[in-house]
Amino acid sequence: MHALPGSSFSWHAATGPGLGVSLMFAFVSFIGFESAALYGKEARNPRHSVPRATCVAAVLISGFYALTSWAAVGAIGPGQVRETAGKQLGDLFFNLGDDYLGAAGSTVLQIMLCSSLFAATLALHSAANRYAQVMVDDGLLPAFLGRLHPRFGSPHLAGVAQVAMCAVAAVAFAFAAGGLDPYANMTTSMLGLGTVGIVAPQALSALSAVALRRKGTRLGWWRGTVVPLLGLAGLAATLWLVVGNFDVLTGATGGVVTRLPWVIVLVAVLGVLWALRLRAVAPERYRALATAYVAPDADGTDIAAPAHPPATVSEPM
Repeated sequence: MHALPGSSFSWHAATGPGLGVSLMFAFVSFIGFESAALYGKEARNPRHSVPRATCVAAVLISGFYALTSWAAVGAIGPGQVRETAGKQLGDLFFNLGDDYLGAAGSTVLQIMLCSSLFAATLALHSAANRYAQVMVDDGLLPAFLGRLHPRFGSPHLAGVAQVAMCAVAAVAFAFAAGGLDPYANMTTSMLGLGTVGIVAPQALSALSAVALRRKGTRLGWWRGTVVPLLGLAGLAATLWLVVGNFDVLTGATGGVVTRLPWVIVLVAVLGVLWALRLRAVAPERYRALATAYVAPDADGTDIAAPAHPPATVSEPM
């Protein structure tokens, strides 16, 4: 079929120039599919619903991306994709909408893009709030940030604090960046920094799963060794591609933006030093980290005893 050309999957097309950059954008496009785990505390049966939601998200995302990209290749022509995309850049799909859907269809695509950007921002906002809530449970952030909304059960005060921080950062950027465009410069650079900041901890989490099995946690060889090592290999390759092509990801040609990944290294070093200090001065509090809430195992028991009960929706404001 011309609409879905089989030549798109040929070995020559798949291994042509730009493979590393293409893989980088493919990996980056999947960031966030694992966010279902962040809502395990609010799920009725997290040990079943979280894995199911994660797998469904991965299948739907990959299927949607594959189908739309394949259709775009068919519309442009397999031999003209590189040249056309290089000329049109971000307008590529809008121009395809004009050609095949008309002006109204192109407008619908633009509306869908704006709504999807809003949805992505809202998802990141909600995820950050849940991370803050977990850190409150571990005693790493002020307790008021973990208070739940009496009606919706969400950590709304953490959301307010996050909005305030984002507003301060945007204002500081506007005054300190010498007139740089906040969307074209700040958004892309922070997207790149955030990508590194997500992929690196994910790789460390995969490695920690292997360490958990070595310490006696009830995980089989497949879940406790093979899968984490495969994940570690893929995430390490992603991190290498992202850092190596950071200028392509952010659109920056030099300057301080291309050095932003070093911020993650600095934060990691400070975090390790802080953890070592906590272990030295408060060993019991250090051992209680990440045990404030543990989902029940298949037999109804907890793998580890909670340090304190999780907050409920009825918690006073």
